[in-house]
Amino acid sequence: MKILLCALMCVLCSPPLLAGTNEALRVGTYNIRFASGDRSDASASNDVACPEDFDAFWRNAVDRLEDSTPLDLKMEHVPSLSRKSYDYFRINFATAGRRMWGFLTVPTGSTKARYPVHVYVPGAGPYHSKWWGGCGDAITMLVNVLDFDPCCEEGIKKGYEAMCSRLQRVFSFHGAFGLAGMAESREATFYYSVILGMNRIANWAWNRKDVDRDHFTVIGGSQGGYLALALMAMNGKFTRGAVYVPAMGDLLGDEEGRVSGWPRPLKGYPNDRWDAIRRIAPYFDAVNFASRVKTPLRGARGLADGVCSPSSTKLIFDAVASKEKYVIDCPGMTHKVFPEIEADLNAWVRSRTLRVDESAKSAAGKSVKASGEFHEAGGL
Repeated sequence: MKILLCALMCVLCSPPLLAGTNEALRVGTYNIRFASGDRSDASASNDVACPEDFDAFWRNAVDRLEDSTPLDLKMEHVPSLSRKSYDYFRINFATAGRRMWGFLTVPTGSTKARYPVHVYVPGAGPYHSKWWGGCGDAITMLVNVLDFDPCCEEGIKKGYEAMCSRLQRVFSFHGAFGLAGMAESREATFYYSVILGMNRIANWAWNRKDVDRDHFTVIGGSQGGYLALALMAMNGKFTRGAVYVPAMGDLLGDEEGRVSGWPRPLKGYPNDRWDAIRRIAPYFDAVNFASRVKTPLRGARGLADGVCSPSSTKLIFDAVASKEKYVIDCPGMTHKVFPEIEADLNAWVRSRTLRVDESAKSAAGKSVKASGEFHEAGGL
C-alpha cells in the first residue's frame, strides 16, 4: 500500500502517463513497473560517461591556478551586520580570470578556541546580497558564484540580469547562465572558475588557526548541491556534507531519452554545437564528481522535481562513493524543498554526534505524508 501511495503521488505530480496494471509506465524519465504485492522496480538506465583524464584535468587546473594567481583575499568587517556572538565580514578573492564574492562570520569568543566550519553554497539566481547564517559556536561562510559584487538587494538583481544577458550574448546560447562557455572549451565554461575558486577558499578556511578540522562541513541545494559535490570530490578536507536536489547531473541525458538536470545544455545550444558539448560537459557533470565523493553524506531529492529531474538526481546519488550515505526520496516534492527536509539536513551537518541515518525519518515523516518511505541512496 505504501508503495502504491508513493507511485500515486509521482503520477499526480508528473507529466501525463499511460495507465494500467503490470505495465511499465513513463514518469518523467523513470520507468516504474506496478505489480501486485509490495514491490516496485525503477531504473535510470545507462551510466554517465567519464573522461579518462577527468582527475588529471582538475588536478592540473588547481595547480595552474595556485602557481599563477595569488588568492588576494579581501576582508571587510561589517559592524552593522555583526552581533555580540560573531563578527561579520564581506570577502572577495581571485580565481581563474575573475573574482568571487561571499560572506564570512567568525565567533567573537576566545582567540585560542577552535570552531567548526560550515560552508554554504547557494542555488542559482539573484540572491544572497547578505548572509544570515552567523552563529557564536561555528565559523560560517557563503560564497556566491556570480561574477560581480552582490552589494545590495537592488544591485544584485540588476547585476544578475546584466550578467545573464552578457553571457548569452558572448556565448550565443539561450537559457540559464550555467550554460555559458560549455560549447567553447572546458576553461571557458562558467563553472570552471567557480569550482576552482570554491576549492581554494575552502582551503583558506581550513588553514585558519581557529578551525576545528574534525568538523569541516559543506551544504548546498540545486546549484549549491552540485558545487558541494564538486568540493567534496576535489577537496578531501570535508568531514560531512549535505546535498539536496542537486543540479548539473546527466548533462547529456537528453540525447539518451532521459531528462537532463538543470541547465540542460543540449536544449540551450543549437545542434551544430553539440559535438563540443559532448566533449566538454562530462568534465562538469555532477555524476562524475559524485563518484569521487567519499565524505559522509546525507541527501534528498524530489520525485516531482521539474528542474533537476528525478532520473538525474538518482544517477548522482547512486554514484556517490561514500560508505556513509543516506538519501531521502520525497514523493510530491518539487524543486522547492520541504522545509523539514532542509532543516534536518542543516541540523545533521552541524551535529557532532548524529549518524548519517539518524533523525532524518522523524523530520521527513512530517513532510512526506504520501509515503513515509525512506531509502538508502541507490533505489526508489
